[in-house]
Amino acid sequence: METLIEREQKLVTDLILDQYVKIILDETGIDVRHKGRQRDVGDLRRIFSKHAKYNLDFSLTRIAKYLNQTHATILHAAKTYDHLYFRDVNFRARAEFFIERFCSIDGFEREEPNKEDLNLLIECASEKTRSIWLKLIQDTEMLRGIATNIELVENE
Repeated sequence: METLIEREQKLVTDLILDQYVKIILDETGIDVRHKGRQRDVGDLRRIFSKHAKYNLDFSLTRIAKYLNQTHATILHAAKTYDHLYFRDVNFRARAEFFIERFCSIDGFEREEPNKEDLNLLIECASEKTRSIWLKLIQDTEMLRGIATNIELVENE
């Protein structure tokens, strides 16, 4: 049996997720809570799931219940988000658009502290060190196989 605190937490979670669904619905006319295998619905569900799981730390089960899905579907959606984000320019633009709006609901600004820190490291490193770092980044599983136009120069 649910306690009063658990019910209140569920209500707060549902209110936040309801606002996300409303934003998506207003912008696209698509309700991510309805089952469907169309690409647009799947992409929006991926964006919704990724943000709810990794930015808000909601459980997969909680998100799945809200979306009328299984937790495995939500896990798959969150995992395939990264693949699409790095390989599909249109998906990335759409994800940035919606996540920026979700962040405004959550009350925090979307900042890029990692990008700033990386830029500082790059400024301090030699060209040879930058070449080593770039090779490491390109060899990561997430980026492996992406056709990039970045040329690796190792002559310094």
